[in-house]
Amino acid sequence: MKNNTKQSDWQLIRGFFAYISPYRKWVIYSLLAVPFSIAATLLNPWLLVKIVDDYLVIAEVKGLIFMVSLLAGAVVVNYIADAVYTYNLQRAGQMALADMRKDLYRHSLTLPRKYYDSTPVGVTLSRITSDGEAIGESVAIGVLSLITDIIKTIALFAFLFYLSRQLALVILCILPPVYFLVNRLRSKLRVYYNASREGLAAATAYLQECLNGIKTIQLYAAEMKTVRRFKQKKPAFSRGPDQIEYL
Repeated sequence: MKNNTKQSDWQLIRGFFAYISPYRKWVIYSLLAVPFSIAATLLNPWLLVKIVDDYLVIAEVKGLIFMVSLLAGAVVVNYIADAVYTYNLQRAGQMALADMRKDLYRHSLTLPRKYYDSTPVGVTLSRITSDGEAIGESVAIGVLSLITDIIKTIALFAFLFYLSRQLALVILCILPPVYFLVNRLRSKLRVYYNASREGLAAATAYLQECLNGIKTIQLYAAEMKTVRRFKQKKPAFSRGPDQIEYL
């Protein structure tokens, strides 16, 4: 089951990368900013160590302003590099998401009539809009940012080993239980996340059907009954889109 889930995840990732491919120049621009961000990230703690050990502890004022200026410059460089990285990556992801939504829209027009007879329009609308947005953010920001985060983590660990091997070994001892807890939480959060997406699609479908039939609801004075059904937790769709029920 886990292998099938991983394979389906990688298939989704590869499918979204096909949409990012036409905008790979923006991804390249964002990756070019990564070395500057990593260098500034490593330079910040090193400058702080130098300022505290070589100037503040011994009350050495000479050269302190210069070191503080270097630290401020490193912070500015880090901010600019992260801004360039995030902007270009977000731009590539949003343009890829727009292309994906166009393909989904064209695909929805080619679906047979029996699909819309058995599936509420709100479900399809929710899948195209909110689910597409979630996929774009997860892949464009999550997966691609994971690469840079791993590089930064390795670089910071190397710098930590340079400063104190004992402290670095203590942190390495903490990593296995942290990984175990995160992995357990990830598997549980995945189930709840999928359930939330299904619930959102069901709620959107019910809302869309109610809005389409608002005159009928008002004619039979069924406003409160409709609200009570909307607040229920477990959606169940019947055969037709006009007969949505909440158990």
